[in-house]
Amino acid sequence: METRRRFLASLIGVLSGIAAAVAARNPVTGAPASPTPARPSPAPSASPSPSALARELARSLQRDLAKAHLSDELTEKIAADIDGNLSITKSLGAVRLANWEEPDFVFSAAGSDEA
Repeated sequence: METRRRFLASLIGVLSGIAAAVAARNPVTGAPASPTPARPSPAPSASPSPSALARELARSLQRDLAKAHLSDELTEKIAADIDGNLSITKSLGAVRLANWEEPDFVFSAAGSDEA
C-alpha cells in the first residue's frame, strides 16, 4: 500500500506540473505568453557535394546493378543521399544516453509449475 500511495502522490505532482505548463501557454496559439518574436529559419543553402566515400558507394551500385541503367546524374543524387545518411548516423552516434538506470521491476511470465 505504501508504494501505491507514493505512486499516486508522484502522479498528482506530475499532473499538476503539466497543468501549470499548459496554463502558462497562450490558449489561442499554443505559444508562450511572452511577446517574443520568433526568429525566421535560415534559408536552405546549396547542399555541398557528396564525400568521396558516398560517391564511391554510389558508383559501386552503378557497376553492380548494370541492368538498372543508373545514369551519372542519378548516381550523384544517390551519393548525396548516402552522404546525408552518413551524417545522420554520425550525429546519432554522438548523443550519449543519460538514463542508464535499471528498471524498477522486471516482468517474467510464470511457468506452468509456478501457477
